[in-house]
Amino acid sequence: MSTRVLVVEDMDILYKILYNNLQDGLPMEKFQFIRVSTMRQALEVLDEDWDVILMDYHLGTLETKKDGVQFYTGADLVTYRRKFEAENPERKRAQIVGITGTKEFCEKLAEAGSDLGFPGGGRSSRGIIEYLQTWCA
Repeated sequence: MSTRVLVVEDMDILYKILYNNLQDGLPMEKFQFIRVSTMRQALEVLDEDWDVILMDYHLGTLETKKDGVQFYTGADLVTYRRKFEAENPERKRAQIVGITGTKEFCEKLAEAGSDLGFPGGGRSSRGIIEYLQTWCA
């Protein structure tokens, strides 16, 4: 059984840096990585069972609406996921990890319900790899 990881990252170059580093540091056969790059794409898959969600804070400039609710940032997605989990206790609780550019944005994700944060986004791959390695133990 592989660990399902959703990566919510809009910038191609940051995702490539992160993914390349993950390939170098993890047994990739134990993970299934799915990447989405827009708010709309994230909302389409956020209700699925995920072990880990790597969440960026900024996802382009367009807000997205679902069920009458406006979504502007990754923090809005974290809030949505946590509400979904609370309303569906039989579903798996995902570990949400902020992978955004600054400590301030990681704190905003934490306020919304993320479990951990790595300022620096894809450039902070070492901490993300160490965290994901715990899923292999």
